[in-house]
Amino acid sequence: MGGFARGRRRAQRSGSAASPKPRQATLAARLQFHEALHLQRTAGNQATRAALAQQTVLAQQVRSGAPGTGAASSTARQSSNWPALAGSAQAALASGDTSRARRLYRRAIRQAVAGARFPDGIPRRVPSLSDIWVSFNPPGATAHSDVEDAATDAHLVKDNPENYWRWIYFTPKSLRQTRAYTEAVITHELIHVRQYTRWWQDYEANGQGTWEAYLNALKGGSARSKGPIELEGHTTALDYLKRMGAAEQDAVLRSVFKHYILTLGYVAPAGVDLEIEPATVRRQLVAAYRSAGSGLRRRMGTKLWEAAIATAKTTSAWEHLADRFRFLLVTGYNVANRTRRQIYQDALDAAGLSLDSLRRR
Repeated sequence: MGGFARGRRRAQRSGSAASPKPRQATLAARLQFHEALHLQRTAGNQATRAALAQQTVLAQQVRSGAPGTGAASSTARQSSNWPALAGSAQAALASGDTSRARRLYRRAIRQAVAGARFPDGIPRRVPSLSDIWVSFNPPGATAHSDVEDAATDAHLVKDNPENYWRWIYFTPKSLRQTRAYTEAVITHELIHVRQYTRWWQDYEANGQGTWEAYLNALKGGSARSKGPIELEGHTTALDYLKRMGAAEQDAVLRSVFKHYILTLGYVAPAGVDLEIEPATVRRQLVAAYRSAGSGLRRRMGTKLWEAAIATAKTTSAWEHLADRFRFLLVTGYNVANRTRRQIYQDALDAAGLSLDSLRRR
């Protein structure tokens, strides 16, 4: 796949690693404003009315103890009623009944463990309800916006090295629309469990000093954590995409593309292997695109544009995306409205690229 033709601004760049113009941040803000305005304008559409009606039904279920909200039911019945169980958990939290919400969240998460994928290198363990840590005020949520669905805290490994469920905490967003999304969240965290288990084993065999100091040396700052460490976890969700709702697919794709771009900017120290290579992720994204329907393909293209505008800070990153993901950028541009197309064009222009190859279909 050919890359974008270089635009008139090439002469203004000092090299392929040069940073795009400062207005890149403004472009991201424009895109966010446009999306918020679009959501406002469609607030009265049929889908929104249906969602509001569903919330009312779920709230009634909580008050009346409808099936899926009671304590006693068979495993099979709980599995088939998972959407109602998750909805009841969300409704209980919305009503302020955090005690009931926490119990229901734990049940819904434990049921979803059955559909999660346990990576090689860790034993398969089904958590007890008490093992599942649900935090409605997750640590770091205010300071770090990346804390959304769940997180695995490597610092907790030393406190309970045999029970990795005690390293993971789940936030309210771990339950959304489908069970597949929660299964993907759990699978993601189990990837981190494997990563940290290997680190712990190395520390026990060779480490000196404290576990915290060992972790800090391994991570080398936030670049590795936000790059390949997170990318390996997020990429596992691609296997669940087709069973998710549209908003859930958007959340997954946004995260995969964001951390892919951040991984491009990470330079591993000598002797350190990346948790996952960008080339591997690209192959998985290509496979996901080829097997996707038209709606999912459109979302893939749109979310790549959004992630690139928000995250790609160098011309070299934009050139990489143009060379490796031209098909996605073309798809995203073709389905965009006039306002978005102008933002996309401005982003390319700021990076010293042109729109020529997008126009060639």
